[in-house]
Amino acid sequence: MKKSLLVLSLLTFSVAGCSNGPANNKFDIPYESFSFSLEWGIGYDSSYNSETKELVKFKNVTERKPEEYITTYEYPKLKELYDSVKAMNPCAYPDKYDPFEGNAHVATMPSTNYKLTVGDKTIEVNEFPVNFYDRTGLTKKGGKLVDILLDITQTIQGSDEWKALPDFEKLYS
Repeated sequence: MKKSLLVLSLLTFSVAGCSNGPANNKFDIPYESFSFSLEWGIGYDSSYNSETKELVKFKNVTERKPEEYITTYEYPKLKELYDSVKAMNPCAYPDKYDPFEGNAHVATMPSTNYKLTVGDKTIEVNEFPVNFYDRTGLTKKGGKLVDILLDITQTIQGSDEWKALPDFEKLYS
């Protein structure tokens, strides 16, 4: 009984994603178990889940049928993303993170939000410049996360699946 409980505990621990040992919260999900989800946009209007392969272009639908904005999509760079996430070590980030860490930067209104989840770790970035082009003020740690967020969204938004979905009903709410 104790042995079964120990094995179950170890399995739960290893799939969870972040280990809390002397290694200072290291990301420990093996590639075979890796998946991610990302919500992004002004009001988290868009989302993608690599496990279910569900891509949602626009959640706040009022004029059309919501299912018209949903499709399936196979993220083509999962191994590359896994390597980047592992190198970034999401476990070292707080749940709500400012990639500028208080440094001055170009702000925009409206701004966009990101919520990246890998394993049991979610990192939220709020009020990020919509048309981000100026890395001034971005910390090295923040830059790693931003590079991943922008790569994911640009890959998805460049896909045929994304482009086949209807245009947004409104640019922001």
